This record gives sequence, C-alpha cells and structure tokens, in this order.
Amino acid sequence: MHVGARHALAHNSYLQGLARSFNKLGYLGERTDAAEARAWFVPGLEIRWRLVALEPENTTYLRDLSNSFNSSAVRI
Repeated sequence: MHVGARHALAHNSYLQGLARSFNKLGYLGERTDAAEARAWFVPGLEIRWRLVALEPENTTYLRDLSNSFNSSAVRI
C-alpha cells in the first residue's frame, strides 16, 4: 500500500471515530436538551457525509451515515 493511501486510511479512521463520538455525545445531550443534542449530532452527520463523499462505495460509511440520520431524526 502506498504511503499516501495509508495516511488517507488512517485519517478516515480518525474521522469515523470522531463522528461516532459526536453521535454518542448527542445521545447524552438528548437526556436534558434537544438543542444540545442537535448541536452534537450535526457535526457527526457532516463528518459522515464527508466520508461518504470521499469513498461512496464504502458500505460501512454509508451504513454509519444512514444510522446517524435515523438517530438524529428519531431523537430530535
């Protein structure tokens, strides 16, 4: 694997983890305030959109984006 490809893969993995963290913080925020929850869910959605745009054939990214839409729509 080319060094640039490894770097991109590591970067995408970091972004995926960051989006997951925003989503989890949204779950915590929803316990007290829907606006606070939304403030956490939105950045996670934006990151997941970015990942899908970078790798539209990546089914994991597509699934995560779908789950994020479901989570934010149901909870907010």
